[in-house]
Amino acid sequence: MDKTIPYIRTEFSQDDKEILRKSGFSETQITEMCDKPAYPVIGSREGYFDKITETDIPKSATASYPSWFRGTGPNSSYNDDSTYWYRWVMGPKGMVQSGLISNKISVGTGLFKPNTKYPVHNHVPWELYFILEGKGIFVKNDRRYDIASEDFIITRPYDPHAIKNTSKTKRLKFLWIAWLEEEAKLDIMSMGGRPINPKECWKDQENASLFPMPIPPVLSGRDADRYLYDATTVSDKPIYPVIGSREGYLDKITETDIPKSAAENYPTWFRGTGPNNSYDDDSTYWYRWVVGPRERVQSGLVSNEIAVGTEVFKPEAKYPVHNHPYWELYFVLKGEGVFVKNDRRYDIMPGDFIIVRPYDPHGLKNTSKRKPLKILWICWQEGNVKLDITHTGGQPINPVKCWRDQESACLSPVPTPPPLTGKDADKYLVGLHLTQTNET
Repeated sequence: MDKTIPYIRTEFSQDDKEILRKSGFSETQITEMCDKPAYPVIGSREGYFDKITETDIPKSATASYPSWFRGTGPNSSYNDDSTYWYRWVMGPKGMVQSGLISNKISVGTGLFKPNTKYPVHNHVPWELYFILEGKGIFVKNDRRYDIASEDFIITRPYDPHAIKNTSKTKRLKFLWIAWLEEEAKLDIMSMGGRPINPKECWKDQENASLFPMPIPPVLSGRDADRYLYDATTVSDKPIYPVIGSREGYLDKITETDIPKSAAENYPTWFRGTGPNNSYDDDSTYWYRWVVGPRERVQSGLVSNEIAVGTEVFKPEAKYPVHNHPYWELYFVLKGEGVFVKNDRRYDIMPGDFIIVRPYDPHGLKNTSKRKPLKILWICWQEGNVKLDITHTGGQPINPVKCWRDQESACLSPVPTPPPLTGKDADKYLVGLHLTQTNET
């Protein structure tokens, strides 16, 4: 381990432990903090982009789609003829326009004008939609779902799916996340949505079909899993398989159907006094875990590679400085606040995206005295490292000073480590092996 990098303390004095007890950490939590492998506390990374506002990213429309749908703008650009647009917020370097780079996931927002249809299509990556505003219908094979704000919908590889904005006057807007499970690399540019039955389903706006024709039979048993984890299945073929709906898989859930939680590894002044990660009236925040590992997530939307959820902070609540070994992307849904990474401070508001890289010390505060601050979060690992958010969750930095109570809680590490430059800036981005040591 590099001795020049400061690490979280793994030993506490008796006075320190007494402060932690008074702060609301349990004896088990105090013992875990003493015994847990050390996290490196690194400085801000020079040359890396941290935040972007959604509206700073240009609107696009997929060039491979017909002009009646995508418009007549050149080179994937949006124009007034387009019936929809998207903003690609995060993805592979060289393709995404925001500066938020990932080789494992792609994230963006999309909007459909009134009465717009997105005809039936499919693709290799998994995809998650979160409806931000408006109403419509979502179709997967022969399954039809009414969709509205706060609904989550998941599509698995090769699921034929389509969307329609059912309003005559209002737009339908959503956030999308695309990724691949297991060790497959994401190449969304060569595995984008492909029209199904284009002569019939993509003829024009009036006749565009939301259902594949014919509708393939439902898959069950092992057949339901057949294409989920092997993106090479059709890599050498010009078209994708059109498969039926998968029995036993949940497609849609509304955010409010998922119970509120508060992480029990945090002190009671912050998380409240409810048992077993449960939220109660004493909690200053709560989260809903929407997508994640099967044994942990409560929604039924299962992924082995990413975790997705929403989080709400009550007025004036602080989330003191902490870090973790995985990547995280925040999207601000409601409210206003400040977000801190080391010595960098950002004012945040709806439409802002903020990226956190492995071991970045970060914290946030709801600056409103009356309104909640709500965010959507996405966690993942780059490379082929498996995400284990249950064992590598956010660890408080300097809990004696920064996590003492609501009033004195710190958003920045004390002291602030120097910035990392050059190769050091990339040092901790991929790999969890650094958490397997007890050195301090």
